Amino acid sequence: MKKMNYPQKQTKQFLLDNKSYPEILKILIKEEISEKNIDKAIELLNQNLSKNSNLHSLEDTLLLLELYKYNDDKENTIKTLKTVLYEINIQDLSYIQELKELYEKNEWVTERNELIQFYEDNYSFEFLNKLYVEEELYYELFVNLKENCHIDSIEEYRKYIEKNYT
Repeated sequence: MKKMNYPQKQTKQFLLDNKSYPEILKILIKEEISEKNIDKAIELLNQNLSKNSNLHSLEDTLLLLELYKYNDDKENTIKTLKTVLYEINIQDLSYIQELKELYEKNEWVTERNELIQFYEDNYSFEFLNKLYVEEELYYELFVNLKENCHIDSIEEYRKYIEKNYT
């Protein structure tokens, strides 16, 4: 197949003029990333997310997260991780672990307690079990299992509570 030779400047201007279209915006963002214009890619992603403020695109948010990490932008990495966990409500311990690594120990305890409260308020008791195990909060695991979970869950987590709470 023969490659067509369009003027690059005009192509770039076309993309910029039509970035309101989601697919064109994706092309533009990929182009900025490939040219190592990370700050420009972040700016475009943020414009898109703010334009659609009620609709958080997981794909865009995760890309934004990767770009913030690439730039070593701790503040915005934390903010975006919180968006993933609280607003998009992705129940994945890997994001919680990433968040934990960005905090000092005493700050983490406060944030962890907020996460626990969030999951309790949203009736995410099964996910809370995983978080309690990850954080080695075995008494809280026991209480959650006893008060909020199906009996099958007790069997699944028996090894964590058996010695101290049975």
